Amino acid sequence: MTSNNAFEQIAAVNLSTVANIATALTVLTAVVFGLIEMRRARKEREERAAIIAVQAILTPAWITSMTLVQAISEEQLPRK
Repeated sequence: MTSNNAFEQIAAVNLSTVANIATALTVLTAVVFGLIEMRRARKEREERAAIIAVQAILTPAWITSMTLVQAISEEQLPRK
């Protein structure tokens, strides 16, 4: 009966070890996933801010003035 008790203790230790490893892997996976999501969210916020900045700049008056500036040829520019 003593050897049977030893096998039960080994099985319990192995099950405990497996449970601890599974818990550690779960936590590690959650941390990695969280970091990846934080980077993705930051990049999305940066892109959204850039789009809003461009939309703020591209007013009808600015577009009209840019068209006029591009229409000026090199000969019309003053010489230095």
